[in-house]
Amino acid sequence: MRPHLFDPVAANPSLPAAQKLARDIYALHEAGATYTAELRELGLLAGRIISLQQVMGAFGSIGPETFAQKSLVDWHALPTDATEAEMLEMLQLVCLAKGSEFQIEYWVECLRVNTGDARLCDLIFWPDEYFGRPVSKDLSAEEILEVALGRAGGEIAV
Repeated sequence: MRPHLFDPVAANPSLPAAQKLARDIYALHEAGATYTAELRELGLLAGRIISLQQVMGAFGSIGPETFAQKSLVDWHALPTDATEAEMLEMLQLVCLAKGSEFQIEYWVECLRVNTGDARLCDLIFWPDEYFGRPVSKDLSAEEILEVALGRAGGEIAV
């Protein structure tokens, strides 16, 4: 898998500064202090506004390092050129939970964009919901990809 698909922010020179800012923001948030300047600075690193609402939604559910990583990704411009082999590798890693929380979320979104399956999360994590009936076995990454790409006609042998 290409490095920018494996970890889109690992080579970003702003990552250490963004992580420090996110840790500061979390500490200030927890203390009930103001962190407007820190949010503005993180937004400058990310190239967009990072809002108080984003901090409130993230605080307590993801760590500051993950918040920093997610802030540096342009979620509206994900790569759309993943090869089938890369999609399969991402799916295998997701199914095995082999990656950070950030990587898994990023891979699932890349897979959704590249397969065109808006319900990909359901297919991976809640196949009963996806198919509208009980699925009697765990789906392999290969089976998930076949369904997501529309080659299985929305059906699998279960």
